[in-house]
Amino acid sequence: MKFKLAMVAAASLLLLTACNNAPQSKDTSSKSSSRVTKVQARKYWTTSRSEKLASYMTALGKAKNTTYVSYTKKSTVTYDKAEYPQALENHDTTVSGNKRSFRWSAAGNGSAYYNVVAVYTNVKVAPQGNLYIFAFHKGQPVVLTPKTGSMGKEIPLTIVKDDLLATAFADIAKDKKVPAVSTASGNSSESSVTASSSSTEAGSSSAPAASSSDASSAATSSAPAQSSAATSSTQQPVIASAERAVALFAHAAVMRTDTLKATPVNGGWKIEPNAQPLPGIGGVVHPDGSITWLDGTTSSFAEVSKPDAAGEFH
Repeated sequence: MKFKLAMVAAASLLLLTACNNAPQSKDTSSKSSSRVTKVQARKYWTTSRSEKLASYMTALGKAKNTTYVSYTKKSTVTYDKAEYPQALENHDTTVSGNKRSFRWSAAGNGSAYYNVVAVYTNVKVAPQGNLYIFAFHKGQPVVLTPKTGSMGKEIPLTIVKDDLLATAFADIAKDKKVPAVSTASGNSSESSVTASSSSTEAGSSSAPAASSSDASSAATSSAPAQSSAATSSTQQPVIASAERAVALFAHAAVMRTDTLKATPVNGGWKIEPNAQPLPGIGGVVHPDGSITWLDGTTSSFAEVSKPDAAGEFH
C-alpha cells in the first residue's frame, strides 16, 4: 500500500514539473496593441514644419495675388456652409466616395484615417476661395480639398495630387528643401485641384516628388523670399525689416521690443525672446503683416495691428 502511494506521489510530481516547464503562450493581442500605440504616438508634425508650411502658403498666396490664412479648432472659418476644421469631425466625410474619419492632431498621429495638422483657406479675401486640409494617413502626408456646392449630410473631399502644393507638403514633412514659389506655379496649383476631383484615393502612397527643374529653383537665401508677382507689384510689403517685424510682434503679444529678437527665415522673420526662451512665445512675422504663431495658427495684419491699451501700431 505504501508503495502505491509513493508511486502516485511521484507521478503527480512529474506532472506538475511538466506543466511548469511547458512553453507559455504569448500575449499576441497585447503586443499588437503596443505596436499600434507606438505608431500612433510617433510625431509626424512639429512646430518648425508648421512654420515652413506657413511660409510656403504666404508665398503661394502672393503668387496668386491672394492671402491664405491658417485655421485651427481655436480659430475656425466657414467654408461652403460648414465650419472648419470642426466639420471634419462633426459630419460624415468621404474621400473619393469612401467614408473616412478625420481628427485634429497637432503631431499628425492618432487613430483616425486622416489626422489633420493644418487647414488653410483664402475664402475671406476671394469670392471663390479655396480650402486645403493638410493631414497624415499612416504617416504619409496628404493634401485634401472639399468639393464646393455639394455639402449635404456628408462632406465630399478629394485628394490634391500631382500638384506643387502636395509636393511642398511632402517635402516639408520629410524636412527636405521646398522649391520656391513662382507666379506660374501658383496658377498651376489652382488648376490641378480641379483636375484632382476625378482622381482615385491615394491610400497610403506618398506625394509625388518634386521635379529637377523645380528643385533647381529652390530658395537659397536666408532672407524673406519674395515671389515674382510681389516683386513686380507697386504695393510695398507691410513689414520690410527685422525691426518692424519685432515691433509688430511686440504690439500683438503686448511685450517690449527689447525683449525680442528677429531672425530672417524663408517667408518672413522668426521672432523669439532674446534671452531665456518663454513657453508659447514666438512665431513668424510675414511681409504682409500676418503672424504665424507657435501653435501653427496665423493671424492677419488687421488682427494683430488692432489698437490696444498702449495705442495703435505705427
